Amino acid sequence: MKYLFLIILLLTSFAFAKQKTPQLKIAIIDSGLDLNDPRFKNHLCLTGHKDFTGLGLNDTNSHGTHISGIIQKFAGEGNYCFLIFKYFDESLSDEDTIKYEISSIKEAIKNKVKIVNISGGGGNFNEEEYLLIKNNPQIIFVVAAGNNNENIETEEGHYYPASLFLNNIFVVGNLTPEGIKSDSSNWANRPIFWEVGTDVLSYIPKGRTAYATGTSQACATKTGKLIRKFLNAEK
Repeated sequence: MKYLFLIILLLTSFAFAKQKTPQLKIAIIDSGLDLNDPRFKNHLCLTGHKDFTGLGLNDTNSHGTHISGIIQKFAGEGNYCFLIFKYFDESLSDEDTIKYEISSIKEAIKNKVKIVNISGGGGNFNEEEYLLIKNNPQIIFVVAAGNNNENIETEEGHYYPASLFLNNIFVVGNLTPEGIKSDSSNWANRPIFWEVGTDVLSYIPKGRTAYATGTSQACATKTGKLIRKFLNAEK
């Protein structure tokens, strides 16, 4: 009877430990998302979302919704949640966009996320962005290589944050469904990750779906697969 009690106690403790596994937090730094969209209800963090643009968290250009949908598709079900940080809108200046991106990265670090998805970038180096990523090696930053058909290791082809090439940055280029480099995708001589980002079907606002192409979509695919990998490792 004593041994039976110990076995039950151990099994209960194991089940409790499994239940208490911390939720995997993923920051999506993009153009926002409708937090009431029922398609994401199982994978949105309860709190912590932020709009840094002052224009509202809702996605007005469909990009953030498309990216979030791809990530969720490849991540599947599991104990993870998205933190939505809106940094981009077409009406903003480049200066404001990078400022809000940096604010989003800081917020992601504060919230102890495991992965940051940045399906965007630009041609200008920013030291604060560089230091934030470099000094937080515990976070994986999955970033788009860009869509200019340039070598991002060269001066004329630089695309940040991809061109920082830090150890915790996963740079992702765009493949066609046939596994061929897209004509538009940026690239590098050093190894980067490649995922299908051409004609990818995903969600857009108001319950709709659409196809889109770019390293943004490839980046989101990689993030989804990484989430799945982390979740499988916890089993």
